[in-house]
Amino acid sequence: MRNLIVYENWRFSDDSVAEGGVYLEQSLPGDALGYDTIEPVVRCSDKNIVNFPPGAKMYWYYRDQLRGIYYVQSIQRQGPGSYAISGISAVGRLSSMVHTGGIYTGQPAAEVIREICGSVPVIVKTSLQDIPIHGWLPYVNPPEKSARDNLAQVLFALGASLGTDMDGILRVEPLFDGISNVVDRDRIYEGGTVEYETPVSAVSVTEHQYIPGVEEATLFEGSTEEGHLVTFDAPHSGLAAEGFTIRASGANWARLSAGAGTLTGKPYIHTTRLVTETVTVNTAENVKSVSDCTLITLLNSVAAARRMAAYYRCAERIKVPVSMGTERPGQMISVYNPYDRAMDTAVISSMEVTMSGVLKAETAALVGFLPPQPGDVEYFNAREILTEDGEYQFPEGVTSAVAVLGSGGTGGFSGLQGHPMSYPPPTISVKDGDLTWRGYNTGYGAEGGEPGQAGPGGKVLQINFSVQPGQKFRVKIGKGGAGGVYSPDGSVAGSPGEATIFGEFSSENGGVLAAGYTDAISGEVYSRGGDRTGIAGGRGSGLPQGASHGYEVGPDVVDYDGHVWHAGATTESGLVIQDIAQAKTGNGGGAAVGSDGALGQMGRFVSRPGGRWAVYGGAGGHGGDAVPPAKQTRRGWGGNGGNGGGGEGGSGAVAVTTSDDLTGVDRGRPGYGSDGGDGGDGYVILYYSRAKHVMAGQLVTSNLLFAFDRLGRLFIV
Repeated sequence: MRNLIVYENWRFSDDSVAEGGVYLEQSLPGDALGYDTIEPVVRCSDKNIVNFPPGAKMYWYYRDQLRGIYYVQSIQRQGPGSYAISGISAVGRLSSMVHTGGIYTGQPAAEVIREICGSVPVIVKTSLQDIPIHGWLPYVNPPEKSARDNLAQVLFALGASLGTDMDGILRVEPLFDGISNVVDRDRIYEGGTVEYETPVSAVSVTEHQYIPGVEEATLFEGSTEEGHLVTFDAPHSGLAAEGFTIRASGANWARLSAGAGTLTGKPYIHTTRLVTETVTVNTAENVKSVSDCTLITLLNSVAAARRMAAYYRCAERIKVPVSMGTERPGQMISVYNPYDRAMDTAVISSMEVTMSGVLKAETAALVGFLPPQPGDVEYFNAREILTEDGEYQFPEGVTSAVAVLGSGGTGGFSGLQGHPMSYPPPTISVKDGDLTWRGYNTGYGAEGGEPGQAGPGGKVLQINFSVQPGQKFRVKIGKGGAGGVYSPDGSVAGSPGEATIFGEFSSENGGVLAAGYTDAISGEVYSRGGDRTGIAGGRGSGLPQGASHGYEVGPDVVDYDGHVWHAGATTESGLVIQDIAQAKTGNGGGAAVGSDGALGQMGRFVSRPGGRWAVYGGAGGHGGDAVPPAKQTRRGWGGNGGNGGGGEGGSGAVAVTTSDDLTGVDRGRPGYGSDGGDGGDGYVILYYSRAKHVMAGQLVTSNLLFAFDRLGRLFIV
């Protein structure tokens, strides 16, 4: 038998296979994931052939050799006894599958791939299994998008391809870079062509980063039934619900209980950056770009750009009809060029096969393309953080790297002085028998000074560069900027931090990032604005607002570490002269970070001619003087805001009973605000590929050379 189709209990061979076609493809740049299809037209008298169960398998044999396992998608009747059966390869099954996606923070590639493939069996090559995956995958739901689209993103991030074993199991692996078959002149039909693509000047790959946000957004509002599913177009963290319960959730979705209410979450901040690789010099601009692969990050963007550039440097494509052997798309072959009349090395991208006595395949192959291997491109898996001045040399074997340079953070703003007591204090006139006391009531305690704002983060520069053997780089870490110096005239901004230098690169050429820079490996945040404003000074003690007598003690001031400072003590004691005059002690000043408020002063009497008196209520205590916050310890972060000074205490009450005696109050002063906090010092973060040493083993010789089979092909495990 030449062609044999086996489907459920039916077997169709030779004459019962009226016609048929098979399409096989492999995306060589790896930015898409196609699947193989088969569509034989068979002769059958049993109408039950159309009743296929879900997931029904169809086997294609040619000359007793299994050529593929497919899954039936549809059967169409084309005549009284003829049916077209449409089938897809195992990859195609993913096109009907949902994948919830999510945020990935270093999960092993094998784990992510198996999660996407679900019930479809898949094997991941050993060298790819532990590569960490970073970034975001969307919630995909057919028919718009499916698990196949998310798997394509993972493969592109890894630089891997997807194949299918003869038993229908998917295999994730690099394309083999050795010659698998020879297609010589005797196997080529007439009618071949050689096409030349327009030269590509450069490739551009978009690098993505997702940073947890802090702003809250409404994701759903309304009524739900039990199990109601809500999906999001972008990832969110910190999901919270009112009116119903979140039964289960991910970054892209939430399943809710029955109820009526609101679902909220915090959207991730999405930042992008372009990485460009030159393909052809001195040619018209023609840039090919990949922008929507959200698993491309700082760690693999250079590798992805170089893979794309290697593909587009190959502009010659041979298209010839061949007598099909065992070759398949993705394999490197030695093929006869009908124009040059010579053998070329090329990689097959697609084959359109006609099912007949001799399999004729319209074959497209890219000349000169060498499939990249895991060791050929550099996935950055090592990181170093430099925080001291000096000189740096990369480990042996490093040829390219990414450096993130952060300058010192800007100092925080200074805090403001406390407020002075409102003058004059409220007047009093109190009847006491035949006497009338007149003068000034206890003064209101003044409010404390406002805190200073935190300073912005330092500038950040991210650069990709090549490393030469033995090359050394000068390192100068920028110091954090000084906090703004306290001034009674208002809050003063801090100074910018110094630039960080690495070799010929300077952070001065970068920019300030609103969300700072998040390390792709650890998730630690650098170069963000200071995380703390200063702490306001406390209100001074004095007459409660709206009261006609008495006093209230100013509040305590508590710093971020829990240390407590108190307002100055307050008393109603005072001086009295022969029941005709009295002057009470002033109220305590407000507290500030680092200082308690001062005690109020005693009242005083000043003798005047004629036996008369000038009587003064005691001065309110000075507000506490604030101390500045400590220097920022987070690298590249802005300094924290300065603290406000304590408010002036209210003056003591004063009163006389004679019209010839004078009254007044003495004054304290508000507390001084503090300088702003100094910004955090700068840094350099280096990312590069750590060399992997080849160890002797089953398929490696004792002198650390790879083992080849009898045909000179490299073993792959």
